[in-house]
Amino acid sequence: MPDQVISCDPELYLFFVRNPEVVVSMWQLMGITNMTIKRLQDYTYDATDGQGTQARVELIYGTPEKHVFLADGAYEGQLIKRKAPGRCVMVLRTKSTRDRQQRVQLENQLDAFIQLDSVGTELVAKTLQPVLGKTADHNFSETLTFVSRLSQAIEKNASGVERLASRLKGVEQPVKQKFVEIATAANHRAVLRQPDQVEG
Repeated sequence: MPDQVISCDPELYLFFVRNPEVVVSMWQLMGITNMTIKRLQDYTYDATDGQGTQARVELIYGTPEKHVFLADGAYEGQLIKRKAPGRCVMVLRTKSTRDRQQRVQLENQLDAFIQLDSVGTELVAKTLQPVLGKTADHNFSETLTFVSRLSQAIEKNASGVERLASRLKGVEQPVKQKFVEIATAANHRAVLRQPDQVEG
């Protein structure tokens, strides 16, 4: 997918990458997604996109610069009527730089490698690849834009984060608490960087 550059606190970004259920729960509160994520272990969760895809996803390798996810699941929906199992490896690369105001800029690139078990399914997928590719690019861009705007809002004023965290459904209490801690720290870093423009 095309590179996407966002302005975001790096610790917040890392938290959202490793705790995607927090972002999905926010979208659910906003009424903009049918997606669900259920965490099974520290780095393993079940995910459904609300459009026919179900998968078990595991973060098998993670550093601030690179995350590798392995997904094993199936699709059954409008595009393919019968259940189509498959696997996917996603590699997220992140490069960090700073702008003139010393704000962190994160350049992100996501590569997805998909294997489908059915020959007929593969033919349909290849036929639809241009459409699916554009949709994936759009979703990736919109997700990063949301994360960036959320980070900027938290950096300006973190007072509502604890209330927001308490409303998140499907998110374990330790994860909610960690979100509050990281958001507070991100706000403090922003205050130190630009004390006249940010409120704690």
